[in-house]
Amino acid sequence: MSLDKYQIIRKMLELRLIDRDTLTRVLLICRCRNINILKVLANYAGMSIEEIRKFVEDHFDVPSLDLNDIALNPDIVRMVPKDLAMEHQMVPAFKIRDCLHLAVANPFDLEGINRIKGFIGEESHIFLAPETQVMQVIHKYSFGY
Repeated sequence: MSLDKYQIIRKMLELRLIDRDTLTRVLLICRCRNINILKVLANYAGMSIEEIRKFVEDHFDVPSLDLNDIALNPDIVRMVPKDLAMEHQMVPAFKIRDCLHLAVANPFDLEGINRIKGFIGEESHIFLAPETQVMQVIHKYSFGY
């Protein structure tokens, strides 16, 4: 499933994690400062990165995976330059048929997800992984980039 910020905002309103007044204030702040609205809304809702992952997993059918439980192919991991992977805390983890699966630490970084998907130029899906594991994979496999 592809995440859309409007779906996420609607779900946050529906679950009363935020209210319309908060949403209005956040929209103004984000427009003036060019900030990612989802990160700010999560902050207003008092959600940690783990709570954000759980929210996305529960409500948007985006699975979680422990990167320590899979055998990584260095050629797949290196499909994205280290600086781009580090900036967005996501890394290609494995490929099934013609579909690349990206490990994502912050599912609210929709711009980063789209940027990396565009860079790869292949069909791809995301799954959630702990930030520490994503960064360990980047450091371990991305030498020379």
